[in-house]
Amino acid sequence: STEPIRYVSASASVNGTLVYATGGSLNRYQLTWFDRAGKPLGTLGDGGIDANLSLSPDERHVAVALRTGSPENLDIWTIDIARKLPNRVTTDSQPEGWPVWSPDGTRIVFGRRAHAIGGPPEKARLVQTPVNGTGAKETLFEAVDTPSRPCGPQQCALGPTDWSSDERFVLYMFTGTFPRTQDIWALPLFG
Repeated sequence: STEPIRYVSASASVNGTLVYATGGSLNRYQLTWFDRAGKPLGTLGDGGIDANLSLSPDERHVAVALRTGSPENLDIWTIDIARKLPNRVTTDSQPEGWPVWSPDGTRIVFGRRAHAIGGPPEKARLVQTPVNGTGAKETLFEAVDTPSRPCGPQQCALGPTDWSSDERFVLYMFTGTFPRTQDIWALPLFG
């Protein structure tokens, strides 16, 4: 997704001139470091990164959603900043994005979009996985159909935005495409 819900690439001048960017292709971003004056210091990764990223609490890794493969799929990767080494975290066929680090830096929570291309329908979910790859992924929450938010194939997405410092809540966006809605929710991870 190119974030069509929240962002519009348009600007109008005082004299009424409108400038806009047309859609149609996915934006490919390059992670770039800048100093405080705005001068580029260098890049990280090979580009092709989706718009969502998350810096680890120790600031030694970055988690990103990266489009790779043929057919292309969106998966979660981490990049070791010092060594510039990528590590693939997810390999499922469903699109996954919006990675957020746990406060202790051992886990990542991410969103999985409702999807059904070439397989059975998948519900939109919030999933957590250990970063070191030694444990299983755990579904924290599945979107359910409601009259105001149908959640059929490709109709909704769950995107985590933050994890509370006490590790008790994950904040996330619930986005529906028809009708178009977007709400912020808090998911308790206790009880």
